[in-house]
Amino acid sequence: MGAPGGVRATPRNLLAMVDQLPPGGLWTAIAVGGRASMTMHPLAIALGGHVRVGFEDSIYLRKGIVARSNAELVKRVADLAALMGRTIAGLDRAKSLLGVV
Repeated sequence: MGAPGGVRATPRNLLAMVDQLPPGGLWTAIAVGGRASMTMHPLAIALGGHVRVGFEDSIYLRKGIVARSNAELVKRVADLAALMGRTIAGLDRAKSLLGVV
């Protein structure tokens, strides 16, 4: 399955897009579908990006396992980020990053 414009969610494509960003650029990866999420979320975290998750993108917690809530999906990504040495932005930090008062 491809994204609008025919760009597929592959590690190679994400790397190519991230390489085009200005240094220090703020970016987020959104992967639609369980398979894409399982691949793109850890890669985005490793590359210094942010990740958005939710039922609107995928209902799967793991291959063949349907999440019971959005909170389960968020916890999976937060746990993954913690394992990779990244900290999770709290509300105030997220507002600051997004320029929201």
